[in-house]
Amino acid sequence: MPRPLTHASLFTGLGAFDLAAEWLGWPTVFQVEQNPFCLNVLTRHFPHAHRHSDIRTFDATPYAGTVDVLTGGFPCQSFSLAGKGQMDLTLWRQMLRCVVACRPAWVVAENVRGLLARSHGLVLEEICADLENAGYSVFPPLLLPAAAADADHRRERLWLVAHTRSQRQPQQHPAPVPEEPEPGPILLHSLVPAQPQLRPRYASLRDVLREANGLSEGLDSATRNAALYALGNSIHPVIAFNILRSIAYIQCRTLPKTALNYP
Repeated sequence: MPRPLTHASLFTGLGAFDLAAEWLGWPTVFQVEQNPFCLNVLTRHFPHAHRHSDIRTFDATPYAGTVDVLTGGFPCQSFSLAGKGQMDLTLWRQMLRCVVACRPAWVVAENVRGLLARSHGLVLEEICADLENAGYSVFPPLLLPAAAADADHRRERLWLVAHTRSQRQPQQHPAPVPEEPEPGPILLHSLVPAQPQLRPRYASLRDVLREANGLSEGLDSATRNAALYALGNSIHPVIAFNILRSIAYIQCRTLPKTALNYP
């Protein structure tokens, strides 16, 4: 059997990518996050991961060769359709710096739909060109909503998947190799089912808050506000799960079984 792939995350937030990696049986090597509430959550649920609090000072060089898949949802305020901020690629540049230093085989970047339209698509082209110049091949972007995983809200997100153009070969597996799907514009839909057959943990905001509307009066206001802020910036882990599962298929040429601790 091939070894599990290794995962690390930037702009980790509540750890949705990390949870998806856990479902696949992948260990998370490191996380980079500065929000105190999120750090408390990450410390509790991912005790074995190395944590770093500031991407601007984080040096990924010591992790070179230890990470197969690096994920990150770089902050999106300047790309959001609701935002009015000036264009700012500073944090994307920090993520790119970490990619170059860490040299993962795969990079998964996530952002809001507004990135597609910003400057008539030129910003997205610039980001893809940055990855290409760093030695990666970028798959066609995916625009996938949380509703695709049966969430009760749309929450469209743009997903970029890139693979290094190095000579690294897929892991060998003793089982028969299935016929590789024809390359298509949608990586996720061409390789794996749209969602796992089991009910995902935290399928909707209602499941987290335990009621259809409003907030529990028993929650501390500071914790409640911090939780809502973190949830508002988060992604649906089942969407992340399927993207990572697609990567596992390409890397190992076989679909991995869902981890036993998947809910």
